[in-house]
Amino acid sequence: MEPSQFSSTFTPPPPPKSNAWIWWLVGGLIVLCLLVTCCGALGGGYYLYTQGKLPFFSRLDPQASPLSGSTSLVTGFTPDPFTAHIYGGGSQDGLSLNLQNATDCAGFYAMEPSYALDWVGGTSFTLRMFAVEDSGMDATMIVRDPDGNYYCNDDASDGGIDPMIDLPVSLTGRYVIWLGSYAQNTSVSATFYITELDYSPTNLPGSAPSGDGSLDPTAYPLYGNAYLNSGFIPDPYTAGLYAGGEVDAYYAVPTSSCNGYATVEPSFQVEWSGSSTQLRFFFVSPDGDTTMIVSDPNGNWSCNDDSGYGGLDPMVDIYDPVPGTYSIWVASYAYGNDPYGTLYVTETDLNPTAYNGQAGGSTAGLDYSLAANYGETTIGDTTAPETYELQMASGGSVYVPDQELGMECLGYVTSAPDFQINYEGDAATLRIFFVSNDGTDTTLVVNSATGVWLCNDDAPGYRHPMVEIPSPVTGVYDIWVGTYGSTNTTQGTLYITEGNYGPGNLP
Repeated sequence: MEPSQFSSTFTPPPPPKSNAWIWWLVGGLIVLCLLVTCCGALGGGYYLYTQGKLPFFSRLDPQASPLSGSTSLVTGFTPDPFTAHIYGGGSQDGLSLNLQNATDCAGFYAMEPSYALDWVGGTSFTLRMFAVEDSGMDATMIVRDPDGNYYCNDDASDGGIDPMIDLPVSLTGRYVIWLGSYAQNTSVSATFYITELDYSPTNLPGSAPSGDGSLDPTAYPLYGNAYLNSGFIPDPYTAGLYAGGEVDAYYAVPTSSCNGYATVEPSFQVEWSGSSTQLRFFFVSPDGDTTMIVSDPNGNWSCNDDSGYGGLDPMVDIYDPVPGTYSIWVASYAYGNDPYGTLYVTETDLNPTAYNGQAGGSTAGLDYSLAANYGETTIGDTTAPETYELQMASGGSVYVPDQELGMECLGYVTSAPDFQINYEGDAATLRIFFVSNDGTDTTLVVNSATGVWLCNDDAPGYRHPMVEIPSPVTGVYDIWVGTYGSTNTTQGTLYITEGNYGPGNLP
């Protein structure tokens, strides 16, 4: 057979079509779904974390700086109870927290503590802590003891909705306290009490039965005492306390001019020395009709119901006061009405109308038109030192947050400025700071020459406050130094400087 008979063009069959693109598409969709799922999970997890709803991540931080400060107390402390104004509430759900032995920790908390107590124990008495919320909101509380045990409470056993925790073994060390709100992300504020006695949210100081129907000037005062000498500053001296009691002053005091219901123990005592023409006591409360009873060092009694300047606040004047102990009772005119307010002690002609009928610590206000408690000076002129130092006492009865000056404006101060400076310099920075002698946590409020309010609680890395004013303008600067309790004062040094000084780098 000839080869030509078999020659032809051979066309191979086409290769099968590839389906690889389908797999690439499926793989891409799977990866995309995984990315979307992961992003959604991360976003949802972050939201739940910020809302305090992830039990694994929810936590309290007992090492963080307390939002409302701290105090140190020793068993047998006076006055008992100790009080402080504290804040709380947040996003951490107490029921989701892993707090070892504690259960049923209702409420919502910030990770940072509200307050801390450095305690020296050695007592068989129960150490009790409770809080009375300012506006009647439902508050909760968690306490961590020095051994790391947690205690929780929503409502005290004596009724009401305020929390109370009893610590049967008062270990020496740091107690860390969180105030909580019953609603998430809701701020609460309260008066916080520490006591070794039988006080409670429904049995506050000044309302406990006293029993024997007499007033005892020798008994230890319920709200402490003050050692005052003629010319004392700041004037007026103030102390916050509750009026009222069980003893009918009309029958208990050897004069028919006394009215009201008081405790057996004095509300307060003043240890007086020096010479003055007048020592005046008065009490201001916005919540009730009060009276006043004073026993002087010679055993004489003085009483007053209404000061005569208008309103229902009492006032007693002691002319040419002799040195010694003045025992003061603030009574309620109506039985069972035990209002809170502020006791004022002054050598001046101040009277209750100067405070508009408001108890110190509420809305008495800061008044830079008043003369400064510790005077004034000029800073920055050619004769002024680079740094000015002033020994003074901090604290007062005006509650700064009520003045709505800003989030950093905290503590209790006097109505009048503590100090005033007339700045005449041209420095790059003006610094004002306060260092307490005993390390007490203080605050600082400054009304600048431009009218702007400047406040600070803690300078970076320190518990001492500092206000730094860049490129300060010339003019008057009014300065207040505050404490975290309306009845607390602490001695220290106020520094005003154009130099690079601060709480950790003193002149």
